[in-house]
Amino acid sequence: MEHGGKTEVSELLEKHNVHPNIRFTTWEDYAIMAMVEKGLGIGILPEMILKRIPYQIAIRSFRTPYFREIVLAMKNRKKMTPAVEKFIEYLKYKDMEYIDEKKSPFKKYVLFVCLGNICRSPAAEGIMKQMVFDDRELRGDIVVDSAGIGNWHVGQLPDRRMREHAAARGYNLNSRARQVCKDDFDRFDYIFAMDEQNVIDLESLARTDKDREKILCLADYLTCHPDYTTVPDPYYGSGKDFDIALDLIEDACKEVVRRLKEGF
Repeated sequence: MEHGGKTEVSELLEKHNVHPNIRFTTWEDYAIMAMVEKGLGIGILPEMILKRIPYQIAIRSFRTPYFREIVLAMKNRKKMTPAVEKFIEYLKYKDMEYIDEKKSPFKKYVLFVCLGNICRSPAAEGIMKQMVFDDRELRGDIVVDSAGIGNWHVGQLPDRRMREHAAARGYNLNSRARQVCKDDFDRFDYIFAMDEQNVIDLESLARTDKDREKILCLADYLTCHPDYTTVPDPYYGSGKDFDIALDLIEDACKEVVRRLKEGF
């Protein structure tokens, strides 16, 4: 067990109502693995530390993936070392939270908007970022973000159910909810709404006709689901509803990616 009061591992165990008899705590990952190898118990460790280890231990993954949040903090962005600058450049590809403070004329900026920014729009953000990263023509040239009409969930991670369903498809949703603002019309080239009410709300926020021209309905880019005119909100639904939302978002994002490559 990790040493300390409240750790990520202890929070994970409490979340699933597991209360093990902890006899020893340490920060040393290799000590944990050595103890496991000797048959003294089990350990919960990050996947990264388990690569190329010298210990004869069995490794099992959680049925539902669990992610830890790592934050990069700096005192002054104007005085970064070359190594830090390169690392941030790398993070912009892997991502997926970083957005340039100054808009680049050589990039396209895409924003996804839903009601609260905890289900559909963060899913679209994560899916689009992965698709862009996987496409050599677009990688590094498209900046993706998401936001919500309301401010109820500002600062929160995406809904747990959406994160779990997305993780099952290989998407890591780690953005924090924020509320859409008028400045977003200056920053983003394309603003995709999830449903008709989102479109109406965005249009009421728009200041000019140029702003309104940027507002698009993501469902208009569906190619394999002709019966849908919106991406329904799964928040009050079942697991099936989250999968339907993800199916629709993947479908539409593929078409958006295709059009971005053609200049939209």
